[in-house]
Amino acid sequence: MAKIGVIYTESGYYGELTPVWMIFDWSGLSDNIWQKTLYIPLSGPFERLELEDTYDDLTAVTVPLSAFTRRKDKEHYIGVHMPTVAAFAQEHSLHLDGRSIDIELINRLVLRISDIEDALLLDVRFHIQNGGFTDGVI
Repeated sequence: MAKIGVIYTESGYYGELTPVWMIFDWSGLSDNIWQKTLYIPLSGPFERLELEDTYDDLTAVTVPLSAFTRRKDKEHYIGVHMPTVAAFAQEHSLHLDGRSIDIELINRLVLRISDIEDALLLDVRFHIQNGGFTDGVI
């Protein structure tokens, strides 16, 4: 069963809540999750988490921007290419003895909200930089 929460921070003069991190915990998902693209719904409301709520025994990895993807038929979802996340985790978690983390131990993804926003804009940026959309509408 998957669980999604968001960590907010107060910003601005009035202390408005701004989402900073999306936390995706899973258990019971398929064993071959690391060979797939995982689509996470972006429609809320999401459970509000405090940073302290993540201090538990779950092993986490931060999703790099390069792992995000989109699909036109999944408009309100962000895709996470799990093979890219696995490679990132293994590359950046080398132990002193030269071994990397066992990705099967990871059961939490940490997604930066700003990276999700950037990934959702990438398609628009690509078309703007390359002369617009084929139908002439930007």
